[in-house]
Amino acid sequence: MRPGVGFALALVLLPIAVCAEPLSQPPAQLTYIVRPTMEKGALTVVNVEIRFKGSRTGTTVIDLPKEWGGKNKLYEALSDFSVVGKNATIQEGSNPWERVVHHSPGTYLRVRYVVHHADEGISRQGNPYRPTIWRSRLQLLGSTVFAAPHGTAAADAVAVVFKDFPKTWPLASDLQRSNLTFEDLTDSIIVGGDFRVLTRFVRGARLRVAIQGSWSFADDALADTVAKISTVEHDFWGDTAEPYLVTLLQIESPPGSTSSGGTGRRGGFALFATPNVEMAGLTRTLAHEMLHTWIPHRIGSMPDEQSHASSEATEYWISEGFDDYFTRSACWYAQASGHPLSSWTH
Repeated sequence: MRPGVGFALALVLLPIAVCAEPLSQPPAQLTYIVRPTMEKGALTVVNVEIRFKGSRTGTTVIDLPKEWGGKNKLYEALSDFSVVGKNATIQEGSNPWERVVHHSPGTYLRVRYVVHHADEGISRQGNPYRPTIWRSRLQLLGSTVFAAPHGTAAADAVAVVFKDFPKTWPLASDLQRSNLTFEDLTDSIIVGGDFRVLTRFVRGARLRVAIQGSWSFADDALADTVAKISTVEHDFWGDTAEPYLVTLLQIESPPGSTSSGGTGRRGGFALFATPNVEMAGLTRTLAHEMLHTWIPHRIGSMPDEQSHASSEATEYWISEGFDDYFTRSACWYAQASGHPLSSWTH
């Protein structure tokens, strides 16, 4: 792309529409239906149903989330498993992160389970990756809540349907699009409830920013900053823009402490910060996390090394080291183009 920064502005005042399974999408090997349980207007749990064809052997193992992002025993947030299908029963597996379904060979199955609030709150170590399901608020990371039949491949086609969410709830997810894969599902973000969803357009593609909590900066200021960073990084890589979602969740912290962090998603990223964080403190994190769209998602990673320690170090060198380097390079590019990001420069 030619150097230059520009974006159109549009504020969405109505809740984001919930997407049903698109007609143009190839037949999904797995369909996930996500619906809330509300009691007196308050969110209590989230229900997940998986629809798929059982194995020809008559036994299908379901893998539950196990560990991710430094959080272990993720399966403990999932309960009340049941199954519908011809001669189908479900029981615990040999490991706590497994469920075993016995059924007629090749029959279609519906496996259902419940996801509970599991975030540790102020006592947590690291980012809030575990499910946040709290009265008027929802945040789910796909890798921590979605179970799947054993052997599901990253490229398998997936459909996701959100049902029965309150009409007054804004709901935003990078799963609200067509042609999803299982990798998209596990690398997703879902937020809803007391989030405010703003929309910008970068090179014609929709960029949504979902903000929760009160901050020292205006919602529009954050959305504009995200759009500017996105434009600069797409120009730097000479790449076309695609729909993208950025979420900001306010987190608790011990008195006097300041913290911000995030995690990249395939179609966006999730940002977390304490209420005393200023805009300048978020800009660097925003730039770094958004660059994960290219590093390592598009440029790829190094071939597997023989030793696990060597492989892990190499992956970090690519995904984080290169990301930091090119974040600064994109910043210099923006400055040379006459569109500096002042707080990013520092």
